[in-house]
Amino acid sequence: MEEYAKNLITVAFSRHVAKMDRSQDPLAAARARGVKRFAELLSREDMWVAEKIAVLLSLSAQQVDELRLAHKMLGITGPTGETKYPRWQVVSDDTIIDGLDEALTVLGDNGATAYRILCEIFPDGRDNTHWQCLQDGRKTDVLKRLQAIAPGDFV
Repeated sequence: MEEYAKNLITVAFSRHVAKMDRSQDPLAAARARGVKRFAELLSREDMWVAEKIAVLLSLSAQQVDELRLAHKMLGITGPTGETKYPRWQVVSDDTIIDGLDEALTVLGDNGATAYRILCEIFPDGRDNTHWQCLQDGRKTDVLKRLQAIAPGDFV
């Protein structure tokens, strides 16, 4: 495992999991697995820091962070406070996927939850994720689905 992921796991364990008494919290082991999985997600090669993604968009890192805060880009903040950005949200012409801002508005403020849902397979039999459908110009279909599942309803 990459050193970054090991550091994230250490920080997360020390802040959250290590404080839990496993006899008092039957979900402590599950939480520990979640912390590890989250650290692995943030250490993937396609998860970029703001400075790196800013180069693609000809912006500053601060501008990228402002886009995240305005729900125009997806960023996931880890337990160390560092935010990572999925590379897939910047398309070949160095712009952000059309409709991503609307999808993020529907999905809310939790970047990890938005990431998980956008990476799920869109249920149309084509085996594309929600973000791939956005890239393919199927914004209306994706937004309709996200509006249905965001409040907890499933179709």
